[in-house]
Amino acid sequence: MTWDTMIKAAAAMFAFSGWFKVYYDHMSSKPKITGRLLTSMNGQMEVNGKQYSSFVVYPYLVNARKNIVHILDYKMSIKLEDGWRVLTPTYGFHKVGKFNFDSSNGEIKIKDFSESLIYTKKDGVQQGIPLHGWLIFLGDENLYGKKVVSYKLICVDANLVEHVVTTKPNHLQSLPLVAQIANIEFPDGMLDPK
Repeated sequence: MTWDTMIKAAAAMFAFSGWFKVYYDHMSSKPKITGRLLTSMNGQMEVNGKQYSSFVVYPYLVNARKNIVHILDYKMSIKLEDGWRVLTPTYGFHKVGKFNFDSSNGEIKIKDFSESLIYTKKDGVQQGIPLHGWLIFLGDENLYGKKVVSYKLICVDANLVEHVVTTKPNHLQSLPLVAQIANIEFPDGMLDPK
């Protein structure tokens, strides 16, 4: 190999490294939301005289990239054994104040529910700083009690880019952890390790 060939090869490598840096900077500036659902509570809810199956979920979101991204909307689907079902997001629950569920073990109380809704928080999703809170979705009445195979939460950012977060039911968190992070009070029988 001659000096001329080596200089040309070194110059080409130097030029490509500059373009690689530009490409890397471009890709690392795009937001990438990751995370999971900490819990999903399936219940029944009546809205305007009609019965629905409700899914009250607690997403925990982070940005894998260095910028901040603001979420404009949330969508959710659940996968059952016979396929996917699209749920309807509900807004306006920040006016409710407190939110309670009846369960076979007693009453589940969500404290500071209005302030804990994720869509009422002004913070964006940042790297290393999670955004988390409650969301409520409604579906057909017959979805109540069905076995969910997978949850798919779609976060639509301010640029209308969709970020998909999927969670399997076996990856939902334990109730004591959810009770600490989400400021929720479960009946003693539900938190019993037995």
